[in-house]
Amino acid sequence: MVNILVSEYGLSERRSCAAIDLSRSVYRYQSDAARDDAIIDALLAAVVRYPDYGFRRLFELLRQDGHPWNHKRVYRVYCQLELNLRQRKKHLNPLFKKTQTPPLVEYGEINQSWSADFMSSVLTGGLRFRTFHVIDDCSHEVLMIEVQLSFNLSPQQFINALERLASKRGHPKCLNMNNSPEFIAEALKEWAKTHDVALELHHLSDSMQDYFIEECNQAYCNEVLNAYEFHKISEVEEVTSRWLQKYNQQHLHK
Repeated sequence: MVNILVSEYGLSERRSCAAIDLSRSVYRYQSDAARDDAIIDALLAAVVRYPDYGFRRLFELLRQDGHPWNHKRVYRVYCQLELNLRQRKKHLNPLFKKTQTPPLVEYGEINQSWSADFMSSVLTGGLRFRTFHVIDDCSHEVLMIEVQLSFNLSPQQFINALERLASKRGHPKCLNMNNSPEFIAEALKEWAKTHDVALELHHLSDSMQDYFIEECNQAYCNEVLNAYEFHKISEVEEVTSRWLQKYNQQHLHK
């Protein structure tokens, strides 16, 4: 109504608000709210995609999508939507005190050191599958996620996957892994000796030793394994392929 009085009758904003007994502050808030519709839509869409993200990471996603809004305006809308009050999942390892931080090692060269790990899940029909992850410890790029319709991967399957990766990038100088059966097999030791790769093994519970791949695993679990119901292994491979490309291009490392 105020807009009509201003545009069609030439009244000032102050007089138009007084004519309909509306405070100017309320009118301006309503006008701002209308202009915030695009921010609201973008924020809610980002929260649906990444429910564990806080404001900083959501804001960076909006910037990556090309939105020009400044952080104060976006944060105001974020709070109005009460997104700051969400109870987000905490992924804490009870074995470590809050004061402990991972001893991050700086790897100066890409392809100098890789880290490897496994995850597992189940299809809707009950068949279990396993995923094998490899990241570069320098760039933190996820080099490969291989999906296998089997709960137990043989050491040779693991070696074959590493060889497919090495055929594209060359062999690393070091491979960081936990001491699960696939990683302590004699066949893997022979492969490492043949290609002059140092194997760095650590205890399964010592997650401070594989901080970056644990960060990747958490994102993959939240955004793929826990976000979809898979009926076929080909669906897992398709979603994983899309996620892998997006993670390496856009994912925000802490």
